Amino acid sequence: MSKSWLITDLHLEHKKIIELCNRPVNYEDRIQRHWKRLVLPEVTVYCLGDIGIGNDERFHEIIRSLPGKKILTKGNHDRKSDSWYESHGWDLCCEALRLDRFGKKILLSHKPALHVCGIDMNIHGHQHNMWNKELYSPDGIRFILALEHVNYEPVLLQAFITKCEKYLKNEFTKRVLQS
Repeated sequence: MSKSWLITDLHLEHKKIIELCNRPVNYEDRIQRHWKRLVLPEVTVYCLGDIGIGNDERFHEIIRSLPGKKILTKGNHDRKSDSWYESHGWDLCCEALRLDRFGKKILLSHKPALHVCGIDMNIHGHQHNMWNKELYSPDGIRFILALEHVNYEPVLLQAFITKCEKYLKNEFTKRVLQS
């Protein structure tokens, strides 16, 4: 099985995200640079929503320029039809996606899933670096991928599944988990 990547909450063209999530001014360049460096054309990238806000055509030019088979699970800012996204650089668009990989039943979604019956992990975005610890205990099923915590890089799906605590352990999450 070839490598697959995860990324979320790109927020291309969204100028307020710099202040809201303490992103660097060059976050868009960093996302593109890392994506092009890591992702090969033949692999899959699962984007967990919120592509951008503002000029749809502009940020979809960026999406089309990025390598890989791109699958979008729509976020709260992704309001167009699935077919619109599929005609603008995405290979598949859906509300959520269930995968069986690496011995786990995984649900990919933008927001944390409210009902998690029959799955081992819900990998989601949406909450950026402002997540709520109550969603992560005691069940240990919902896991956030925050672009702000991974240097604006795509993350290997297998690495996230097998070592998800690595992506949650930074100074911010340590403080939240200890509070």
